Amino acid sequence: MSIKNFLLLPLLFLLVFSSEAKKSYYLSNYDVYLDLKENGEYYVREEITFEFSGVEYTYAYRSIPSRHLDTVYDLKVTSSDINVLSTEMERKKGYRLNWTFEPTEHLAVRHL
Repeated sequence: MSIKNFLLLPLLFLLVFSSEAKKSYYLSNYDVYLDLKENGEYYVREEITFEFSGVEYTYAYRSIPSRHLDTVYDLKVTSSDINVLSTEMERKKGYRLNWTFEPTEHLAVRHL
């Protein structure tokens, strides 16, 4: 390996991983509405706004701990910003709601 290739390899490594480091997201808004019924059941509505940066995102998920829950049902994901293409509920150490959508850098989501 020549000295030129030896010096270019670390530079290429830095370029590849520095672009990945810029990929991030945060929640700019998180509102929770709780409707408690007399029989002990409750209805939860979450309104979450994701802000993505670095690249366009195409999926997100929401983990729901199952401790102290008998069951979780009637889950929906809607958005006023973009088409939700699919939703899927997994049961792994609680619940995990996965959904896919068209590529975007901003997403306001309502969980029902």
